[in-house]
Amino acid sequence: MGKVNKNEDMSDEKTRDKRIVAIATIIGALTAILISMIAARDYFAPTFVNVVVIVLLVMIVIVNGYGIFGDKIIRCVKKVVKERRENKLANNRFNEFDRFMDKFGEFVEPRRCDNIVYTLTQIKNKEAVFSDILLLSAEYFNDIFIVLREAFQKSRRNKESLLLLIKCFEVLLNAYNKLYICEPVEQIRSIQKESKNDITKERKEEYRKHKAIYDKFVIEYMDFAKVINKTFNERVARVYFERPKEL
Repeated sequence: MGKVNKNEDMSDEKTRDKRIVAIATIIGALTAILISMIAARDYFAPTFVNVVVIVLLVMIVIVNGYGIFGDKIIRCVKKVVKERRENKLANNRFNEFDRFMDKFGEFVEPRRCDNIVYTLTQIKNKEAVFSDILLLSAEYFNDIFIVLREAFQKSRRNKESLLLLIKCFEVLLNAYNKLYICEPVEQIRSIQKESKNDITKERKEEYRKHKAIYDKFVIEYMDFAKVINKTFNERVARVYFERPKEL
């Protein structure tokens, strides 16, 4: 890394030296033309001379200013170009991220009976031996998700907004994954091992079905996170989430 930076610094220094030489040459040429024009002013119309002199002076000031502030100007231009490029890339990813938001909404919706949390709730409520497992109310989590959904809909479609929403979403997903799925599943597995009791065959099949849907969602999101990291060439999205075990 140090060698790369050193090489980049040397390259920038060579470019800067070449630019200074070029600027000095241009200023010298413009100054020579200006002096010649002033010396030969009697051969031209006064208006023409005035215009040419003003133009030459402006050009000299501009070129000289570029020599003084050239590095800052170049950095600013590069920054603007980079921001525009990244915002365009981010805008292209918003619809894909929106799809994950919609799918996650199906998992946290408390009235739905076709997700993994519903199955775990049924195991807790319908099978006495598992009634003591800790399973939080899905309504509370759904309220938090609704706030995030509204923020997504109102956000600007640029890189800064996308990465902020991704971070918020990942905190939400990780908490949901841990508190509503993985930990309750571990509690059920522990009770199964200690008491030798098992959940009913119907519940087990239902759990497997909904677990497969949830696993597919998590895997697809982790693939999306890898694409985001590659798109912006930095680690900005989480690429691993724990997945629930079998019952």
